[in-house]
Amino acid sequence: SFFTLLQGKEYVFVANSDNLGALVDLKILNHLIQNKNEYCMEVTPKTLADVKGGTLISYEGRVQLLEIAQVPDEHVSEFKSIEKFKIFNTNNLWVNLKAIKRLVEADALKMEIIPNPKEVDGVKV
Repeated sequence: SFFTLLQGKEYVFVANSDNLGALVDLKILNHLIQNKNEYCMEVTPKTLADVKGGTLISYEGRVQLLEIAQVPDEHVSEFKSIEKFKIFNTNNLWVNLKAIKRLVEADALKMEIIPNPKEVDGVKV
């Protein structure tokens, strides 16, 4: 059950824990409501410091997120290019809860699992 929906909430803002500066921007929320957008991902121009995050690509006629973990090793330097990939995903998401409920009930969310191996002190975790 979507308890939040029962409380009359329509949108949820989800921020990546890496982004400690994430703030709820009411201008974005108002834009989503006025334009009846069900999903929004905040992006920013990519800089040389933004080497690990995702970017947007056009794939099979659709806009999709491409994460570095999906990129074959031989293309990682190309992926890090700020000339070729100019957009950086902040992982700040706005989601309409009614849309999520509808998609879950229709079993329409077909999301890819993106393995992202990590190491701590040289040990794979």
